[in-house]
Amino acid sequence: MIVQTLLLWTHCKFIISEDTYFDLKKILLNINMIAIAAGIIMFFLQIKLPTMFQSAVSGMGSLMGPLSMFVVGMLLAGMNMKEVFTNVRAYVVCFLRLVVFPTIILLVFIFTGMTKLFPSASQVLMVSLLAASGPAASTVTQFAQLYDNHAFESSVINALSVLLCIITMPIINIIYTFLL
Repeated sequence: MIVQTLLLWTHCKFIISEDTYFDLKKILLNINMIAIAAGIIMFFLQIKLPTMFQSAVSGMGSLMGPLSMFVVGMLLAGMNMKEVFTNVRAYVVCFLRLVVFPTIILLVFIFTGMTKLFPSASQVLMVSLLAASGPAASTVTQFAQLYDNHAFESSVINALSVLLCIITMPIINIIYTFLL
């Protein structure tokens, strides 16, 4: 998650916002980056939050999945489904995101012997594979809407990838299980 957040608030923001300059101070002082730094420090120093704060943070963390689905649902509700299902470029992007990329990850896992590194390695790698075979992030769509840069195309890719991953994710899972 740290790597994903770093990439979102650096590379993704830079590309979608089409900024002509790269303001390192603005990136590093972003609330998301500060939260990552605080989390890393707390982890390594074994600092525990008081129960009240720990409960609040846990509750907020539990909201992330449902909130993401809420955003996807709002996008789907506001779309013309004919435009979604007839967008050829979206199918190409979804094919790369939902089939090609997870297949490459799957092959790397199997042919490098990573699944035998430790007793539960195959289960740990399964979680990584499922994350890699998931739909396009709704965060990218939110960035596109925020910066008014290809928001519709981003929404179409997000919506189509959510719908198609219902088919592709179980297939990737079955292939992984079969090849072990």
